[in-house]
Amino acid sequence: MERREEKRDEFKKVFLNHKTNNIYYDTEKDHYQREGYYLRLKNVDYDSLSQLLSSTWNHARRRQNFFPIIDRHPDHTLRCVYSGEVIGDAEGNIIQKCDEEHSFPQSFQRGKKSGTGRDMHAIFAASKNANGSRGNRPFGLFTPDDKLVEETKYGGIYSSGNNRKTFVPFLNQGALARATLYILVCYKGCANPEYFSKGLINWYV
Repeated sequence: MERREEKRDEFKKVFLNHKTNNIYYDTEKDHYQREGYYLRLKNVDYDSLSQLLSSTWNHARRRQNFFPIIDRHPDHTLRCVYSGEVIGDAEGNIIQKCDEEHSFPQSFQRGKKSGTGRDMHAIFAASKNANGSRGNRPFGLFTPDDKLVEETKYGGIYSSGNNRKTFVPFLNQGALARATLYILVCYKGCANPEYFSKGLINWYV
């Protein structure tokens, strides 16, 4: 319990320092940084984009920065990706138990060395209850004819037959799809076909 309180105090300190010294989003700065970044892309194809993303990736102290800084909203709150519930207030306090939700579960990796679980581009904050509702199912639909077999508070569980089940959240489908697609591009060949089928790719693009 004491260690948990120390961790929350540390998160709050990082949050307040960042909130005081930074604006939430600098449109002009982002424009110039984006233009400069993609100038290095010689060809617009999968291999070239994968090389660019993987060569510039940096974990940026995930454990220290994710909850206090990375997944904050414009009002400085931390919200559950599946419910929109506030799990961290605008003063940096964590007000309910939460987890890191990996849009691309680490168990989907081909081998243990891919390292997708450390990449904050594909991680979101989620309440404990919401995180458990998805389980270990991939996002998306194989076909428009996939059948809804269960509806939870946070999304629907679908089946395409052959015991293949997926999860479609009610909120933030676009953000979760883009984050998963990012992993598939940045970490070339990372997906274990036993758990993650190419048949889902249309949902991510």
